[in-house]
Amino acid sequence: MPAQLIVLQLLPHLDEMAQQRRETLAEKVKLAADRLSADFPSWRVNDPEGGSVLWVELPVDDSGPVVHLARRHGVHVAPGSIARPHRAPDPHIRICVDRNWSLVEVGLQRLELAWRDFQRGAQPVLG
Repeated sequence: MPAQLIVLQLLPHLDEMAQQRRETLAEKVKLAADRLSADFPSWRVNDPEGGSVLWVELPVDDSGPVVHLARRHGVHVAPGSIARPHRAPDPHIRICVDRNWSLVEVGLQRLELAWRDFQRGAQPVLG
């Protein structure tokens, strides 16, 4: 019953709340895209037409090893192969930025460490 009462109070503000959420997500996407473009000049950041996910193209044939190194650094990004038939190799990674900005920022810092390891030839631990 208490949840229903709360919903009744929030319902008249639903459009306003949705608009605020869209604006917040758009800000986070822009901040993350700008940061990625500045920190990773060799990466190509595609501006999404909506949503809170960035698809970033890395200068590699397969992003899988970078994704595994990122996990070793405590950041989870998805390889582009998740969107390909038969999980074929793909140079993209999928980065969600709908979390608290401080968490996204830490994730981007850790992603930078993983990229440095990758460039130095570090071998990812698979599994």
